[in-house]
Amino acid sequence: MVLCGPLGAEADSAHRSLRELAERVAAAGLPTLRFDYLGTGDSAGDEQDAGRVDAWLQSVHGAIRFLRDHEGVEQFTLIGCRFGATLAAVCAQQLGGVEGLVLLAPIRSGHAYRRELAMMAHLDQRADDDRSSQREAHGIPLTAETLARLGEVAIRADGSRPAARALILTREGMSVDRSLVNDLTALGVEVQEGEFTGYGHLVGDQLYSQYPFEAFGRVLEWIAPGAKPRAPRAACFGEVAIPLPGVRETALEFGEAPAMFGVMCRPVEPTAENRPVLVFLNNGAATHVGADRMWVSMARQFARLGFASLRFDLSGVGDSPLRARHRQPIDHVDEAVYDVRAAIDWLESEGYSRVILIGYCRGAKLACNVALHDGRVIAQLLVAPLPYFWDGGVIYRPLRSPAGYLKLACDLSTWRVIFNGRVPRVVLSRAAGRLARSVGAALGRRIFGAPAPSEASLQAAVRLVRSLAGRAVDTLMIFGDDDPLLELLEEYFGVGRHGLDALLDVRICMMTGVGHLFPRRSDRDRLAAIMAEFLCAEPSTASSHPESNSGIAQQNPLQPAIAAVVSGIEATPSVHHVTVVDDKKIP
Repeated sequence: MVLCGPLGAEADSAHRSLRELAERVAAAGLPTLRFDYLGTGDSAGDEQDAGRVDAWLQSVHGAIRFLRDHEGVEQFTLIGCRFGATLAAVCAQQLGGVEGLVLLAPIRSGHAYRRELAMMAHLDQRADDDRSSQREAHGIPLTAETLARLGEVAIRADGSRPAARALILTREGMSVDRSLVNDLTALGVEVQEGEFTGYGHLVGDQLYSQYPFEAFGRVLEWIAPGAKPRAPRAACFGEVAIPLPGVRETALEFGEAPAMFGVMCRPVEPTAENRPVLVFLNNGAATHVGADRMWVSMARQFARLGFASLRFDLSGVGDSPLRARHRQPIDHVDEAVYDVRAAIDWLESEGYSRVILIGYCRGAKLACNVALHDGRVIAQLLVAPLPYFWDGGVIYRPLRSPAGYLKLACDLSTWRVIFNGRVPRVVLSRAAGRLARSVGAALGRRIFGAPAPSEASLQAAVRLVRSLAGRAVDTLMIFGDDDPLLELLEEYFGVGRHGLDALLDVRICMMTGVGHLFPRRSDRDRLAAIMAEFLCAEPSTASSHPESNSGIAQQNPLQPAIAAVVSGIEATPSVHHVTVVDDKKIP
């Protein structure tokens, strides 16, 4: 079995479910291979390279060759999901002799997929604001060359038979694509149809993605009728070296059984002795590649600057099995502390005694909780940390600051939605109540000196974060200045964003024109540049709490390597606003 997954954000959401499907098929006695297309996941290449569509097709061919050469497999069934189904069908027709095709919510052709991606890119205002010639949709770069080549990908009506038989499961609520069924039937394929029950839960928000038992149960029965699969168990194919220019990257398992899955990325050239190792942490649902693959590109960029790094899946996420008596880290990030400590223990056994944690969203909260208790952590980069990231609970408060409501009120689209009647009255009444409470709390603090909300929790949070500075754990928080969660942070502490760094005794960088997510490649490159500036600073500078960032640039030993990336840093007396106007990648 060769499993051809979807692309972009759909691949992130479906990862856990497709892993479990592969495990169940393998447990039924059929060798099953999952893989990352070239330029995606952990595979070589960059998503912005030319020839992406052909690279995806070549990846399917490469997966089949791997099973044939290393496992002696002679009969193949290809399982494709979404555009992966299109790639699987086209490759099956190119190869010939494929036993079966399983097409899950297939897209009729590359032309249809191109229309869908173009529509998504058009609806995404953030992509429209990007003035570069390249746009993105679902995390997939859309160059003119990619769009043109997509239009050529389709099953040829005059081609050979792609497979002996096929199972097509159409997403629930959608009519069957009769043209696809007719084309396959005309080519001599025995087609069986059905409904993809649970499709919406598979490719929806990855926080809540669920395994579609009914649909995948039908797939398993179609592939191996009557099989009684054993308990599924994933396994890494040994320690696999990923060939890359300028870096050494290895996929591996580490820690006590059941072992966790990770990827170690090291510089090829020897670097300074005892240089700290980087550990990338996610939000509890994302896999080790990070949102829009940003951890992969950053790990390889930083390796070329001399830093080794580990990116890994927390227990129960990605390719790491859920440990006994552990709950999913999606809702219980505090329990994932043990996973991070296990990763640090393994790194120490490999000779890395000092660690820098890099955490995004909930991963920033996880990094902070680990740094509070592990002396091997010397620094941390916290990207878009949630409010309440410092404690054990996961709490959300839909309370905006008065400034946040003023910003909404000045946006014409807000009033357009209200007057069009698309906002229920109950939502408007709740918003009015929150606004009144927000204004009252702000006035109380300014006029009467009233305490900020949850004063005891606030004081404890401040003490915890400030204790990191006392232990010489250098902390840099990076926010997008349009991040709505920043307003919650201001509301919680009762100070503006310009006073957060002094209150918490940390350095804070604001990225202009960025929200909580980093959907554009240019924003992710700017983020990498800020991180590189932090990592490459002299230790004496990095461990201090400077009034400006000028000392970092002057004492940076690798400044020539990143000068092409960071072109300007503006500072205010209390918060450092970082603006990177050159969107080139780190050399």
